[in-house]
Amino acid sequence: MRKAGPVNRERMARLDQVEAEAAGSRPSLEKVLEAFLLPMSEAADRNPQFVRLMGRIHAEGLMQSVVRRHFQEIIARFFSAMRKAVPELPEQEFLWRVHFMVGAMAHTMCGAPDYTWASLDPSDFQTRMARLVTFLSGGFRAPLSHSKNIEVSQ
Repeated sequence: MRKAGPVNRERMARLDQVEAEAAGSRPSLEKVLEAFLLPMSEAADRNPQFVRLMGRIHAEGLMQSVVRRHFQEIIARFFSAMRKAVPELPEQEFLWRVHFMVGAMAHTMCGAPDYTWASLDPSDFQTRMARLVTFLSGGFRAPLSHSKNIEVSQ
C-alpha cells in the first residue's frame, strides 16, 4: 500500500477529472483507460522495483487477495466509468474484456518484450501504456463474437 496508495490517489484524481469533463454523459473510453493505467506506468518509470513487486504478487497468485483488501473502491469506480463508456456491451462480454485487459496490463508491465520472433524496443512504461490504451480501446469496441459456443445475454 505504501507504493500503491499514491498511484491509486492519482488514478482517482484523474478519473474525477474525466468524469467532470464528461459532465454526466458518456466518458471517453481512452481517457478512462489512461486514468487507470498511466499513474501506474509513471510510478514504474520512477521505480522499476514497483513493477517487479506487482509481477511477483500476480505470479504467486496473491493479486486477488490484495485487490479484495485494498482496491475495491478503485475497481468499482473504474468499472462504472468503463461501463458508461461502452454501455452497448452485454455484462458477461464486458467482464471477459476486463479479464483480457488485466492480463494484457500485467504482461505489459511485468517485463520488457523479449520474443524470439519479434524485436520490440524496450520502451519506457508510459510509452507501453499508451500503446496498451490504443489496443484495449479497440478490444472494448470490437464487435461481439458470433460463435455458437459463446452465450451472450443482453
